[in-house]
Amino acid sequence: MVGFDVVATGRAAHSGYPWLGQSAVSAILPALLRVDKLGDILSRRAVCLQARSMADYYYIGRVDAGVAGNVVPKSGKAIVAVRLAAGTPQDARRIIKEAVYNATNGNENVYVDFASHPECYAPQDLDTDVDGFNVTTVNYGTDVPNLQIPTNGDHKVRRYLYGPGSILVAHGDNEGLTVAALRTLSKDIADSSTLLLQETSKTPLVGGVTCAGTHFA
Repeated sequence: MVGFDVVATGRAAHSGYPWLGQSAVSAILPALLRVDKLGDILSRRAVCLQARSMADYYYIGRVDAGVAGNVVPKSGKAIVAVRLAAGTPQDARRIIKEAVYNATNGNENVYVDFASHPECYAPQDLDTDVDGFNVTTVNYGTDVPNLQIPTNGDHKVRRYLYGPGSILVAHGDNEGLTVAALRTLSKDIADSSTLLLQETSKTPLVGGVTCAGTHFA
């Protein structure tokens, strides 16, 4: 997961005399067009992405610019989120900066701001060795990277992510959980806890529950 802003600055003027100003919107558009397609371009670059049947997803979630329809906008900003399928946040940031620079021909009035979104982490590989549960790869974020996991000698600490409901309705008009899903959650936690507690003498573990895409440690 990597977040960033694409920022553009310009000079305000009356829209009837646009040559007296410098449009931040016109400056930022080439960068946003490139960022919007960046995931499709990068998804073809690595075998590891194909093996996961996943790709990096770049989404422009919000765009703000200008003050009125009759004013040349002097500023513009887009908020972007990246769901990484491979690689590191550092690699992604380098690729993003190069893409914006090349798309704008090095326009100094358009730049990438990562400081506003310091949270970032690489794709997470979790444990899936509990029988009786469906296993899948998902495209949403998790608090798992933020778990403070103590070391225990040479023993591996296992990490699990489980949740009821469907991510496919998250943030939509019909987002929510049914009572039946919550009942299933209760039973599944009890069943999985029984199985895992039988193994605690062999391997330490850290667990979490996620509801409709939100992780609870």
